[in-house]
Amino acid sequence: MQTQRDTLTLPMTILVNLNIMVGAGVFINTIPLAHLSGSLSFMVYLAVGLLMLPLALTVARLLQIYPGGNFYTFAEPLGIASSFASTWIYFVAKLATSALTIRLSSILLQDLVPALATVPIFAVDFVLLAILLALNLRGLRTSMLVQYVLTIGKLTPILFVIGAGILFFNEPSATTPLVIDWHAIIYGVPVALFALMGFEAACAISNRVENPGRNAPRALIIAASIALTLICSYQFLYTWVMGSTTMMYHSFINTIPIFLQRVVTNSLRLRQALASLFHLGMLAATLSVSYGILFTNHWNLYTLAKHQLIPLCGHLTRLNRFGIPTLCILVEGLICVVYLTQLTQKFYFQQISGFGTVVAYTFSTLALMAYARAHNDRTLLLLALWALCSSTLLMAASIKSFFMYDTWPLTLVGFFIGAGYLFYHGCQSPLRQKYGE
Repeated sequence: MQTQRDTLTLPMTILVNLNIMVGAGVFINTIPLAHLSGSLSFMVYLAVGLLMLPLALTVARLLQIYPGGNFYTFAEPLGIASSFASTWIYFVAKLATSALTIRLSSILLQDLVPALATVPIFAVDFVLLAILLALNLRGLRTSMLVQYVLTIGKLTPILFVIGAGILFFNEPSATTPLVIDWHAIIYGVPVALFALMGFEAACAISNRVENPGRNAPRALIIAASIALTLICSYQFLYTWVMGSTTMMYHSFINTIPIFLQRVVTNSLRLRQALASLFHLGMLAATLSVSYGILFTNHWNLYTLAKHQLIPLCGHLTRLNRFGIPTLCILVEGLICVVYLTQLTQKFYFQQISGFGTVVAYTFSTLALMAYARAHNDRTLLLLALWALCSSTLLMAASIKSFFMYDTWPLTLVGFFIGAGYLFYHGCQSPLRQKYGE
């Protein structure tokens, strides 16, 4: 039985979602989107937000229909195999985002601490991963304390850019305004998509949310709205103030220093101090995403183990004294290590994570459609059809991206899907026997 200390309130749930949505993507995408879409780069986020709207509404509605439910619960009307596929693929693929943000954190740390520049990047990755895993083993109280600290840290540079952008709004851009390319907006969609995925994180922990049928969907919508507002404001004001100066840079590490050169002109010492402080904020942003995913995602594996659909289910469902499934956390760490050692480009991590998330969206959309038909609810059916259009577009773009570049990420995805197939058919689950699957 859960105690009040084991339960997430509405503000806490919103915070968890925000920590996953507003993170590394904000800083990683600033310069690439400016290169692609100029001063209209913020509109790429709005376009993606519109594309994601029916999916967010679909997941929110399913959280109302199935209080305390998750991707497994949502897909149950489609069959146990669908529930397993949705949950397993999401679980393994979402960890690619956690691995990516750990890698970005390592890069930032090596930039902040010159002594670490000579340390192999993998060593820094593994130390950071071990710390995040250890913190996640400490239970809800410790986890929320970490969430609060990371939120304060990452909001510092974001709010500074927004505030400075407002102050400098009427001044001429640093050089000339960025060229606006309307056609290039569509090319920025895959880049922006990475930053806006994450609203679905509430699903994995909805059974731990206070009054889940009411608070879990509210947390999802509120967090997504706040995230979209912050990200769009940051991107618009950054490119407005910086102008074409942005085109001279490519690395996300340069994002804040070049902005400070524009808005803090009278004190080199102050500029250097702020640059160090805001780099710590960027570090908090990258770590918050990884930590938030590790915090929520292991419950997806726990759900599969609870239904005896994977090996070692008895060990995976065993909780430590803080109520955390220790082995599930360790499995998360192992999968992150695989990604960190096998993937060499940022985009590869994003491809895998995006694919797995879209798979879960698609199963959820089909589940809502089945529910709407069963209950003769035309409004829900229209929402499901709208969401299916979005998920189909996203799935097509995701699959196409695998074949446009190196196919190694697709091979890795295939390996994990194949492992899941073997797990599912190798375990004698009472549920599968009951439903003849």
